[in-house]
Amino acid sequence: MSVVGVVSLGNAGLSELRGNYMKYSKFAAQPSASTSPSPSWSSLPSRTRMLVAYTPAFLAALSSLLLLHHGGDGASSSRLFLVESALAVHFFKRVFETLFVHKYSGTMAAGTAIPISVSYFSVTTLTIYTQILTQEALLPEPAMDLRLYGVVLFLIGIVGNFYHHFLLSKLRSSGDDGKKK
Repeated sequence: MSVVGVVSLGNAGLSELRGNYMKYSKFAAQPSASTSPSPSWSSLPSRTRMLVAYTPAFLAALSSLLLLHHGGDGASSSRLFLVESALAVHFFKRVFETLFVHKYSGTMAAGTAIPISVSYFSVTTLTIYTQILTQEALLPEPAMDLRLYGVVLFLIGIVGNFYHHFLLSKLRSSGDDGKKK
């Protein structure tokens, strides 16, 4: 599982270094309004593409949270519950921000949204699967229980990140295309 992640991220990094940027990269050349084609499946609005990127991972985490049995050993099953909950909350926040907070002005190519979506979905499902394997291996519990600290730090981070995105959205007017004038 880790090998696939390292190879994928390495390939993405090398592509960026070679100048083969993902089409939403802030370093990618943006086509002018006169040369950009009319919206089609190959270039839908960024809001739609971001929903395509985030929703599968959210649904994977949510379905795992709702469908998997969380009974059994209290400590290990609570760890699985925490992992699933954290992933579901994280991707719910991203979907919520996409729908109600961020102001989008451009388009994103399908060739960009799909690899992002597959990456988020894969990491989410593999993280949950790894936690299930760890739970089934009956590994000993850590000597120090840090779950409460982890939950508190996660909540501080998720709320702080949401507030940051909320403030950024207020800086951008509805007609603003995001480009410096």
